[in-house]
This record gives sequence, structure tokens and C-alpha cells, in this order.
Amino acid sequence: MDVLFHFVMAFAGGYVLLKGVRSGRHFGWGRLFLLSFLVGLIDVEHLTGHPPEVVFTHNLTFALGLPLLLFLAFRYADKKRNGENATLKTLQVCSLVAMVLLIGHLLADMISGIYGIPLLFPFSASLFLLPYSWNLIEINGSYVIATEGIAVALYFALVFLCVIAHKRFSRKE
Repeated sequence: MDVLFHFVMAFAGGYVLLKGVRSGRHFGWGRLFLLSFLVGLIDVEHLTGHPPEVVFTHNLTFALGLPLLLFLAFRYADKKRNGENATLKTLQVCSLVAMVLLIGHLLADMISGIYGIPLLFPFSASLFLLPYSWNLIEINGSYVIATEGIAVALYFALVFLCVIAHKRFSRKE
């Protein structure tokens, strides 16, 4: 997937997510732009010459682990300051949004990659790619439903599930 598609998909998903959880007032367009750009930077790893089975950023361990560790660190620091630091709250939101955007990046790479991505690295070197057999309903050599559309739909389903989960979790507090 090209850099522009990664950026636009991340930016759109981040915007919907932030609007859905009403965190946009603490976030700002500049931060969303920067975060969307940073999520695309994991593709720099393709320039290192590593074989596709050994890329360190294109897997769930990185996409879930790094943002979660950052979130927990910012949350701990915020609790130490009695939850009064707006910057730490913003960084917590940034790390959770980054997690969703990174998963979207992985989905995008799973639809267009030649080899696939090592989704379960370092636990497995198996490469995952959305199968072309998911292309449905061919009319005159063009698909009505294709893997690209399925991946984007899965990504936005994840975004909306995060919004719904946030709303349910927030009600219980």
C-alpha cells in the first residue's frame, strides 16, 4: 500500500475514533496529522533489507505492545500527579489512537503486500495476506467486492468497536 493511502486511512480512522470518544477537544488537527504521519513511518523498515518474515514493526506485538506500554506509562505518571496533567491525558489518548492506527496499517499491508506480513512475529514467522479469493462478484473483469474494500471495512469496524467500547466503559465510571 502506498504512503498516501496509509496516511489517509490513518487520518480518517483517527478522526472518526476521536470524534466518537469525544477526545477531539484535547487532541487537535496537528496532533492527528502528526500521529497519522508517524504511523506511516513504520514502512521505513522495508528499506533495511530484512527478509519479510523478520520485520519488527509489522506485527501485532509491536502494534499492540508499544502503544499499550506507552499508555500505561502515561497513565501511571498521570496518577502520580493526581490526574491533573492535561498533557499526560493527551498522551494517553495518543497512544490508544496509535494502536488502532497501527492495526489499520497492518490491515492495509495485508491487502496489497506481495509476501504478506509476519502478523504474529516474534512468535511465528508465518506471513499473513488477505486472500485474493475474497474478491467477490466479478463483472467484466472488475470486482464488486474486493480485498481492499474488505480490509477498509474491517478497519472501520475496529474503529467503531473502539468507540462503542469506550462509550460503554465510560458509562460505568
